[in-house]
Amino acid sequence: MNHSPTDLPAQVKLLEVLQSRLDDYCRAIDEAEPYGGKADSWLEEGAAHLRQGRCLLTDAPRPRPAVAVLAAHLLGGLLEEALPQRAEDLARIRAYVEEDAAGHLDKVLGDRGHELMAAFQFAGLAEDLAVFHAIWLARPFRAWFAWRAVGQAGLNSWTGGSCPVCGHWPALSMIDTKAEGRRHLWCLHCGTAWRHPRLQCAFCGCSDQSRLRHIHLEGEENWRLQGCRDCKRYVKEFRSEEELGSLPWDALLLGSTELDLAAVQHDLMRESPLVSQRPHRPSPLAAAQIEDHHMSPNPERGR
Repeated sequence: MNHSPTDLPAQVKLLEVLQSRLDDYCRAIDEAEPYGGKADSWLEEGAAHLRQGRCLLTDAPRPRPAVAVLAAHLLGGLLEEALPQRAEDLARIRAYVEEDAAGHLDKVLGDRGHELMAAFQFAGLAEDLAVFHAIWLARPFRAWFAWRAVGQAGLNSWTGGSCPVCGHWPALSMIDTKAEGRRHLWCLHCGTAWRHPRLQCAFCGCSDQSRLRHIHLEGEENWRLQGCRDCKRYVKEFRSEEELGSLPWDALLLGSTELDLAAVQHDLMRESPLVSQRPHRPSPLAAAQIEDHHMSPNPERGR
């Protein structure tokens, strides 16, 4: 089904300055050595988690408190400059976070989303901004592992619908038009992109094409929703020939809110990204599928 015309590419373009600032922020935290060198050896343990069907960051070490303080300061300034129309809301969020930046970051990295949402409500913070502030505050700390894990910890063997690094559900799906329509999912929380079967629900695994829904916006051939009639969830999907590392993922996510509105009209749901993620411990079936994939001589199996 089609919806009214829109111009998603133009909306995404407007957000590319913010994307650049977020990229600079992540690099600054990476250069500050958030784990003080103590976590490099931990990647080997993380690889074992993947083989067991768990995400890489299960039981990950805690970052240095001083770098948490730096991250809160840099992110607060970045958002206040990028969103002057929300200055009052952002100032309240910044004061709340900087009162105990390390403690707040621990809650985000520990996936204590329900606790955070209750605290935001109690403090009278603007929920939309508080949620994304929390996600972006933690992004460079999770990305520290993601950047170092690629090619080292077996990410290429992961075919699950949740992120192999931090375990959250995907925020976007990308169809690579240069690679015979190969599909990649992308995680908002750590910036990881990974392979996934094209005609399969990332959330419940349904691969019955009669149960999957594809919803388009009028005039937007490169964008659509993939929804599932079984679990009622959806992921926003776009087509591109760009390399994964050069895509402005955050701008693409934030610039495609028209698709989120279309999802609501079709009774598809998305929980707050702070509280919506898969269980940290896999089911026996999931673990068996991971093990079976590792034993398979065909690297394309299951993709």
